[in-house]
This record gives sequence, structure tokens and C-alpha cells, in this order.
Amino acid sequence: MSFPTTTDGCRLPQELVDAILDILGGSGDVGTLKECAAVCAAWTSTAQKNIFRRIGLHAGKGANSSAQPQTRLRQIRVAFELSPHLAAYVKDFHLEAGRPGFVHVPPNNYIATNDDLPLVASKLHNLEHLHVSFGFCHWDDVRSSPLAASILHRNTLLTSIDLRDVHFPTFGHLVNLLTAVPALRDVSLHNITWASESPCSLEAPASAKLHNLALGLVGSCYTTLIDWLLTGGCNLDLGNLQALELRLDASKCAAATSNLVAHTSATLRSLMMEAFWSDTPPNLLTLRIPAVHLQVMYTMETIDWLKWLPSVITSPAWYIERVFLTLPWASMYRDDVFRVQEPLWHDLDAALSKSQSNLVLLQIEMERLCDRSMLGQNTRETVTLDDIASHFTLASHLVSFQYKYVSP
Repeated sequence: MSFPTTTDGCRLPQELVDAILDILGGSGDVGTLKECAAVCAAWTSTAQKNIFRRIGLHAGKGANSSAQPQTRLRQIRVAFELSPHLAAYVKDFHLEAGRPGFVHVPPNNYIATNDDLPLVASKLHNLEHLHVSFGFCHWDDVRSSPLAASILHRNTLLTSIDLRDVHFPTFGHLVNLLTAVPALRDVSLHNITWASESPCSLEAPASAKLHNLALGLVGSCYTTLIDWLLTGGCNLDLGNLQALELRLDASKCAAATSNLVAHTSATLRSLMMEAFWSDTPPNLLTLRIPAVHLQVMYTMETIDWLKWLPSVITSPAWYIERVFLTLPWASMYRDDVFRVQEPLWHDLDAALSKSQSNLVLLQIEMERLCDRSMLGQNTRETVTLDDIASHFTLASHLVSFQYKYVSP
């Protein structure tokens, strides 16, 4: 790309320049934005806004995985010191300190030991979205006090919090974190745990009205959080909730799931449930929800629930638009699994063909090993997507098939 020199002047209308730079920002082309910022003064401000709109710190793999985010943190701190106005441009702060499932080391110590992080965080006064993934790091091992105080407490603009793989000392730590933000609208909590369910006292209760809630928790942590949300004393208002996403083992928390969906069904416009049911799911068919997306992980333990799926799809109470069904790779090497599945595919095909079905997509995803030789030379798949597709005739236009490659 060639740019006009400063002697040429910036003849383009400023509105057009800003629009072009915003497009570059949306595409994440930071390199070009940096070049644009140096062209002329009229380009600098908008280019800088797009460069610093989102700060992402991602840990990589391997022993030196923390070096890159530490260097980037230092660069950001220096930039904020030299040009304090840049911190006001940051709207999205994405902090990732480890990736469960990759290299299991103490989740990259750059967060726990880096002095630049609280200094950078303390300047983010216009933050709107916060994403934190600690790789199962302990909240109290991270510089959580300055981090929470700098980013969360009394930040009147923050509307979105996404926490993943974080272990809190007590449930109260999570409660105080969520109730400190008055403008909070979107909350996403996945793999969040705590060591103690000690009673908590609200430090700075905020009356936030949630619009979107996503939960991916396990066991007692899930039920504890749901009970807390439904008591009404948490100052997180669910009366305007429009989208609810649940990723859970429903067999262990069926009552909590039913209570939450029933409590919010009057305003819900979208419900997505990714469930691992091992018995009959909670009786939610009496609730009228405009758009329901179901995602089910198929195992031999969930076969009884899957037999229930055709009646769910045709229920007049639920407006189910999409169903996503995942078949784990291990089941594809067992002939008994395929024999059990065959009646299910016929029933689903018949249910989808009925006029009262609102379904627009049934996506069947089959996991396939990246390196199948690891299972031995004599091990072969007994089921393929073609085998499953052959059972869909009446409603084949609604069914999509795809492979997902995974490591054993």
C-alpha cells in the first residue's frame, strides 16, 4: 500500500479516512494501521483508536510461552506513560494466562509475577469488555487485588465479563467481582471453581440488569451460582435476560437448570443448551421460548435422552431452530453403538419431516482422530457420516454433516 507524503496533504474527506481506518481496525490489520498513523496528523487519532481498541495478551506453548505477553505488557506500559491518552482508547481487554489441554505448567507466571499488569490495568478507565482465562490459575495467586480494583471496581463503562478457567479462594470473591460493576450486561463463566462456599458480604453492590448469561460450570459450583442468582439478593437483575447459554452436565443439576430457565422464560429470546444428559432431562417443554438451540454430546449414557429428542423437536411449546449433535470419536469404533443409533436416525428423520417442526438445521458432527494409526493397525471405524446420512431421506435437506478432527 502506498500513502501520500506529508507534502501532498490529506485531501480525502476525514469521514472517508475514518471509515477506511475503522475497516482496517475491524480486520485486525495493526501493521497497516501503524503505518497510517505516521502519514499525517489527520490520520493519527483514528488509527491509534483502532490500534488500542483491543489489547490481547495470549500465552503460547512451551517453556518460554510467557516471554511474548511480558514483552507486550512492557511495551503497552511504556506507550501509556509516553502518551497517556492512548489508554482511553482501550475498550476490550483480553487476558489469557494458560491453555488447559496444552502444556500443563504453572499457568504462565507472567500474570502472577508481572509488575506491568496492574499498572496497565489501572489506566483502563473506558473498558467495556473484559475476558480473563487463567488456565486454572488461582485468583489469589494472581495479582488479583490490584487487577480487580483497577479494572472492575466502580468501572461504570464495563458491560461484559468473560471468565474462564479461574479458581477463586471463596465463592464470595466471585460474587464481589460480579456485583462491583453497575453497567454489567453480559456475563460468561466457564470452568469457574472455588475452594470454599463461605458466606459473602457485598463490598460494592451494583444493580446490574443482565441481558446475556452464559454458564459452563460443573457440579455443586453450578447449583450454588444458580441459587445465588435466583435469590434476588445479589443485585444482578435477571428480569431482562434475553439470551441464556448453558453448557453443563444436566443430570447433576437438573433442578437448578429448570429453575433458571423457568425464572427467565418470560423475556428469553434465545436458549442454547449444550448438555451431557445421562437421564431424562428436566421437564422444560411447558415453557414457550422463541428460539432454542440444543447441542448434545452423544455417549452410550445419553442414548435414553436422545430417544426423547424427536418429541422435543416437534413440541408445540418449544420453537427449536437448531440442534447440534456431536458423536465422540471413541463411539465410531464400536459396532454396538451404531446398532443402537439406527432407530434414532429413523425417528429423527420422521420428526423433522412433520409440518409442525420449526427446525431449520440438524447438524451432526462426528469426531475423527487426526492420527488413527495410534489406535493400532487393525482398528477401523465402524461408522462413517455416510452411514448415518443414509438413514435420512424425508428431511435430508435439513441435515448437515461434518467431521471434527481431534487428538486421542
